[in-house]
Amino acid sequence: MFIIHLKYKRLNRNRTPFLKFTLFIIFFSTIFLNTNLSLFSKEIGISAAEFSLIPVNPKLIGISESACGLSGDASYGFSNPSSISFLERRSISFSTLIYIESSYLLDFIYAAPTEDDAISTFAIGFRAYRSLPQVINNYQGEPDLRRVDLLNVLLFINYTYNLKELVGFDLICGARINLIREDFIDDNAVGANLDFGLLYKINTLSIGLSFLHLGPSLRSSKHNFMLPMPMSANLGLGLNVFKIDKLVDITLSSSANLLFEDLKNEDTEDRLPKWSLGFEGKGLDIFSIRAGYVITGGTYKYTVGLGAWYDFGEYYLELNYAFLPMNYGNYTHSIGIDFGF
Repeated sequence: MFIIHLKYKRLNRNRTPFLKFTLFIIFFSTIFLNTNLSLFSKEIGISAAEFSLIPVNPKLIGISESACGLSGDASYGFSNPSSISFLERRSISFSTLIYIESSYLLDFIYAAPTEDDAISTFAIGFRAYRSLPQVINNYQGEPDLRRVDLLNVLLFINYTYNLKELVGFDLICGARINLIREDFIDDNAVGANLDFGLLYKINTLSIGLSFLHLGPSLRSSKHNFMLPMPMSANLGLGLNVFKIDKLVDITLSSSANLLFEDLKNEDTEDRLPKWSLGFEGKGLDIFSIRAGYVITGGTYKYTVGLGAWYDFGEYYLELNYAFLPMNYGNYTHSIGIDFGF
């Protein structure tokens, strides 16, 4: 009996991350139980929380958001909640996007492996989108004296679990809960949605699949109109093609993103998924170069980025930058800082 008791305690300890992940899914899934989901807007033709679709982190922008099949970085969770797996240590990340004079976006992420053998990973963070006061035009095209001051906020909790002990290979399940508050000109709405993803990893190849923004439509508090979540499906590949420890590390990636809202477009070309390719090269364990290209879809065609970091032993500091030229003429810059410990 004594031996059996010891084995039972060991089993419970090893399964604790898995049990936490299961409870995490069950608890938050009840939020959406018996809720009518809508893929398309039936009233005003736009989706809720569209600010959550804008890439902010320079590491994600630098590879044109082709991160669904990658892992090892907290910023990749915006493409696939399973992609925050295989973190080497805890990290705090700040990043901002400078793209419109009257608006700005800010991301904050804290991520940490919860087990020494990286069985599970936990992350929390927020995104804030602020539209600064500005004079707008009315429906006749004349200046309106009203001044728009909007603040949209997204809070998230991300958890992953590696099913390797159950299936015999690295298969990561990830789930992410997003809590959203969105402002309109004279109204606001509050809601939640769920991201779910899988990541299969074997040697230098990884394959990712994710479904983002699953949840009920938001209902505005004043005018009572409905805004559906911008639901999407993502498929991605990642391949580490060449690596010499602490000298060279080259990774290629590709992702396809299908926004369900786009399926109702009459133009066939507009219904195509966004398909992007990414490249990241690290050298001398101190700098990185990134580039991305969008083959179909999207609001831009290419991106470039740079990064540099220094490892102080117990902690490290990393700075990143990305440049994104939009199709309609605006130039977007992203700046980020990561602190690992």
